[in-house]
Amino acid sequence: MAQSPAFSRRYVIVLAIIAATILIVGATLRPRHENGAAAQTSGEADLARLTLLAQRRSLESTTAYFAAVASGAASGIGRLTDLDTSGVALSASVIVAARTAAPWPDAVTFQLSDSHRAETVRARPDEPFVVVSPNPRLALKPAPRSGITPLAGHWVLGLWRDTTGPTFVPGQIISTDSGRCGELPVRRLMTSIALTPGMAGAAILDIDGGLLAIVLPCAADRMSAILVDSLDAAIGSGSTAADRLLTRLGIVVAVPTAGESAYFEATGGLIVRDLWVDYPAARAGLRPGDVVEAINGEPITGPEDLDAAWQPPNSALTLAVRRARVTREIAIGGQHAPPGPALPAADRGLVWTADSGVAVDGVAEHSPAFLAGVRPGDRVMQIDGRAPRDGAELRRLLAARRSRPVFLDVARGPRRFGSLLP
Repeated sequence: MAQSPAFSRRYVIVLAIIAATILIVGATLRPRHENGAAAQTSGEADLARLTLLAQRRSLESTTAYFAAVASGAASGIGRLTDLDTSGVALSASVIVAARTAAPWPDAVTFQLSDSHRAETVRARPDEPFVVVSPNPRLALKPAPRSGITPLAGHWVLGLWRDTTGPTFVPGQIISTDSGRCGELPVRRLMTSIALTPGMAGAAILDIDGGLLAIVLPCAADRMSAILVDSLDAAIGSGSTAADRLLTRLGIVVAVPTAGESAYFEATGGLIVRDLWVDYPAARAGLRPGDVVEAINGEPITGPEDLDAAWQPPNSALTLAVRRARVTREIAIGGQHAPPGPALPAADRGLVWTADSGVAVDGVAEHSPAFLAGVRPGDRVMQIDGRAPRDGAELRRLLAARRSRPVFLDVARGPRRFGSLLP
């Protein structure tokens, strides 16, 4: 039999009154703290405790997983004990490490469970990394390459070796971008991991232990995670006589332009474009703008002549150099220069020894100096062989030579380069 609307309304009202009474009585009888706040029931406390335990177990499980990934990849990550940097095995015969000394020695000590000597096979001063070849008896297990596309939010793991052994720290990918690491164009991996000088040469791995990037010194105060794909082309490039000249002596030479040949009154030879401080060429007194006309009496007319003039690594070199329209001889010692002193933590990977020169505060875009490669922060060391003492003298020297070309000797960090301004 159908209920009347009035009866339904009375029924709902009665139920509402009963429910309200239960709530009021329950609130009145609920235990309270001394300050009047309602005490947490046993069930609520247990629920909160279970939530914390679940979070703790999840964190412990995640930490254990990262530790297992680090343990599996550690066989491909060693330590160069005499240079305070880690090294990542890309293959059984190729170890890539951060360049933390200038010049780099011919051999280093590479340590996993024990120590082995490793031969340096690539250590150019214009690159932030070095390549060494380990002792063949050392059974290296290379770090596998990651197969993922680095995307924001992905978990990664930084892994390196310090004096206590393998060390790792987890983080997440923020983004990737393109830029330069020293003189090298690269793609960088930006993560939430705080990269410190002590992590030089560290591997950045995905959560499956695949290698994504290597931590390298890219500036005096900045470490960057460089994607391994960016290093492949440089590592795989062949070694030419010009490469050996750069690695051994710390200079880059090139065929002079017509304007440079006229300016220096040179009929041949190779001009010194770049020069790195603390390398044998700089120590022997070479400067940007010098024209190398002969090596050990063998005339140099082009890059192809460097192979014929090249001598064994430990032999002495005598360079016939044209400077200020006069040819002179410069002798470079027969032994490879020893590694530079350990660098301060903030400067690891770069050497800054020249305190002279006039700092450049700004460069007008598209001006001759800008087109010649001069940038704010560079230091002008010489103008046509004269060293300016301050900005006022720099302006006077430039003004006095306004009607003819001038040759600038410019320093940028550990590199000095020369450029002819029209």
